Amino acid sequence: MSVPTRAPTRVTVIVAVYNRERYVRECIESILTTGYPALEILVVDDGSTDRTPAILAALEGESAGAVRVLHNPGRRNLGQKASTNLALEQSGGDYVCFLDSDDVMLTHRFETAVPLLDGDPGLDGVVEVAELVFEDAEQRRRWGDRPPRYGPRVEALPADGFLAACLLDRTCSMHTSNILVRRRLFGKSGVYRLTRERSEDFHLWLRMAACGRFAVGEIERPVTRYRRHEGNVWSPDRGDSVRDVRVLGDVLAWARRSPDVSARNVAVLRQAYRRKARWCLAMLRADGDRAGLTALSRRLLARDPTWILDRAFAGNLVRGLLARPGRRDRGSVPPS
Repeated sequence: MSVPTRAPTRVTVIVAVYNRERYVRECIESILTTGYPALEILVVDDGSTDRTPAILAALEGESAGAVRVLHNPGRRNLGQKASTNLALEQSGGDYVCFLDSDDVMLTHRFETAVPLLDGDPGLDGVVEVAELVFEDAEQRRRWGDRPPRYGPRVEALPADGFLAACLLDRTCSMHTSNILVRRRLFGKSGVYRLTRERSEDFHLWLRMAACGRFAVGEIERPVTRYRRHEGNVWSPDRGDSVRDVRVLGDVLAWARRSPDVSARNVAVLRQAYRRKARWCLAMLRADGDRAGLTALSRRLLARDPTWILDRAFAGNLVRGLLARPGRRDRGSVPPS
């Protein structure tokens, strides 16, 4: 009796999980319900101490080989980024996507993105829509006036305009689960940096967008749902904007050295970096946060001394230092 063989892997889905017994079965089963025939699901158990390992073992046995559970060396808890890098090293798919272990994938996830990549060998990735789902009213309140979706807001983007759309035009945004990319892209962008900072996703997305060619896929229907709950690692706060400045500065320095980033995208990163830095300086000054204003100013000058010639930089720094400590400035903050 011959044993049926699985089709060669076309798509690898990577899930890094730590203590997600409440959500992980629904997450993995949602990937399986896409019904994609050449699917590899790599789940990295990042040293979980709850029932997650037992749930994953059961899913691996039920999946007819589609689910493979990996572990970090010594089964240690090394963090989501190290776990994701491990899965990338072992992935066999031509195309790769990510899903957080508390989120879900919708059945049509690959219907548009895979044919787009198949049809254009020069394309590095496809961006689609991830929809937010709030578990309670408190999570919705904390999210504030941010859009309830990540992804493109237009049906098409210029071939060389994806990074500008994300950073300057605000017509597109990236999320962990709304992109499908060729595995080869990581050879140009690199993988996750091994830190535990919450800004590492943004760092990787920027590098991918700077050196990759992306197309818009499905925009009417979300392809994933991003669950907001009290256990999320990332929660929105004003400090994220200051962290974003550091990330933009880091990626700009990387892009200037990279042979895979165009001069146009270097210019886009520089404009976004300076725009965000000016906004943060104005925010810190308006909030009366003299310590934060001073710290950010020093970091900017250490990276690029020409900041001292920037009128917005100098104006916010002087006004902030001359204001009474802790007193809010009535001056307006420009749109970010």
